[in-house]
Amino acid sequence: MANEVIFTGVSGESRFIVVWRKSDLQVWFPDVSGSGAAAAWESWGDSSHTLSDYGIEATTVGGDLFAVDMISAAEAVYLISAYQMVGDDPDDGDAHVKTFEYLWTGTAEESASLQTILENNHLDHVAEADTGRVNLIDAPNATAVTAIQLGLATPGDEMDLIDAPNGTAVTAIQSGLATPAAVVTALQDSTGWTQGGTYTLAAVVEYIAAFTCGDQIDKTGSTTIKQVYDIEGALVTADVTYAASSPYRSVSWA
Repeated sequence: MANEVIFTGVSGESRFIVVWRKSDLQVWFPDVSGSGAAAAWESWGDSSHTLSDYGIEATTVGGDLFAVDMISAAEAVYLISAYQMVGDDPDDGDAHVKTFEYLWTGTAEESASLQTILENNHLDHVAEADTGRVNLIDAPNATAVTAIQLGLATPGDEMDLIDAPNGTAVTAIQSGLATPAAVVTALQDSTGWTQGGTYTLAAVVEYIAAFTCGDQIDKTGSTTIKQVYDIEGALVTADVTYAASSPYRSVSWA
């Protein structure tokens, strides 16, 4: 393995890192000092170890870019703490610069996009204990699924009205549409229909179709009233009265 951990710093300075395991906050003791102690995970300060004992020196890749060989470790989420190295070796007085998450597959860095999405949706707390990640493909768990469902749109929010229409959303849309009575009123206002009994949308549509495509025949015994017949010759239950003054035309529903 070589230069798997890459991060930015300040050109011309030196850096070293300390590796933490996020799941249990154990720190990696690399024994780079050659004390003979086995490299291992431990709690900070075990065996009187200090910052200088945990530091792993980074190399300058170029400009403000630094790189470190990732330790031999299992697949998990790690925390990488970077420090400014003032002298030739890590020192307890060196200043902390930054800490960032590092997703490690065991052989390479994993894309941070999934982890970022999980954390942004507060799902990082349902991660698997051993890897620190949520497996939503091969082994989704109920806690993770429930957490995701809690983040989905609720009825009344943005909905899929094509493939999965929601009753609440449909009702909300219908509430914003004009009612049949409102349509009839609008037609009356725009056409001068001022007389008649009960106007219904069905009757108005029937009349419009008959008036447009059918015939108007003088009503028996009247020279001003015509009866409307549809295209098939059936009488429409409405009489049309014409006059020389306003209202020039009125419709009376039988």
